[in-house]
Formats: sequence, structure tokens, C-alpha cells
Amino acid sequence: MTQALFVKNQRRGLDGNTDQRVGEFTWSPVNFGAANAGVIKPAGGLVKALQLENINAALRFFLIVNKETTPVGGGADDSLIVRYFPVPSNNTLYVDQEFLGSIGIDCSRGIAWAFSTSRSTIVLGVATEIFSTVGYV
Repeated sequence: MTQALFVKNQRRGLDGNTDQRVGEFTWSPVNFGAANAGVIKPAGGLVKALQLENINAALRFFLIVNKETTPVGGGADDSLIVRYFPVPSNNTLYVDQEFLGSIGIDCSRGIAWAFSTSRSTIVLGVATEIFSTVGYV
């Protein structure tokens, strides 16, 4: 699915409108608790937006991994973690281009992800406690 992205601009444009179209991107399939890691794009790309939900009672981390295949735990892919996002317990986190910038997160090899109990290593969480969707190009 391709969708135009609108971000809130702190300054009003010449037309007086505070919403500005900044580009189009594709949403990944929504992960409804089916997996705790996966591949969004098996080639280089840019992450533009995130919607992440954690229904666990503890803090979890959504990791963006620069890899063309599904990340695995145990240290093999820890050096490929590009960015992490803490997702508070029983909460939803929305991240868009106001935070990521106009370029987004650059993944040269591929865009992969993992839900982890750790921010710096891939310690996979329980799949049924996490939901995610990612906007990318």
C-alpha cells in the first residue's frame, strides 16, 4: 500500500496550512503478533515512519537492522542494528518524519526488524505481545 505522508510543520506555510506533503512511501504488512523478527525489504531502502505496539507489562525495543534476511538472536546480527526505539509497556509508539528527518533511516543492505528485550543486542521477545507496521521506500 502506498500512502502520502503528512507531517505537522511548526511554521505555517505561505498558504496558511500547517500540514505539508513530504513524499510517498509504502507500508509494510502489519505484524499482528505473528513474528518477533522479519524482513521489510530485502534490498537497500529508507525507513520513513513506524507504528509500534507493546502489550507486554515490560519495556520492549523495536530494532531496525541493516540486513536482507530475518535477524537472529545470540549475537550474530547485533553489529547490524542501525537504530532502536523503546516501546513502553502496554503502549503504542508512533514515529514519523518529524523525528526521523526527511531522509529517514538509511539501510544499505536491506530493512529488517526485531522486537527485543534489549536495546543493544537481539534478544527476541514474545511474538504475540508485539504489533508493528513500518513505512519505507
